[in-house]
Amino acid sequence: GLSWPTILKKREAYRRSFDGWDIKKIAKYGAKDIERLLSADSGIIKNKAKVQATIGNAQATLKVQEEFGSLDKFLWDLAGGVP
Repeated sequence: GLSWPTILKKREAYRRSFDGWDIKKIAKYGAKDIERLLSADSGIIKNKAKVQATIGNAQATLKVQEEFGSLDKFLWDLAGGVP
């Protein structure tokens, strides 16, 4: 498996590669974006399933935001509104 220190060392490469974590942009990623992310020079770990999951998570987050107003509100509702 991967260690957190390995991932954290690549944090800036992930931020650059995924448009500063802009979920609206990530949710629209297609085959060319996946190819770009898996290229030798992206600086991130090349795992197609994880890249696709990141895109799917962005899409799901946008749907939650649309339905509940925010991801934060949705999660707190699940917890009954208390920490």
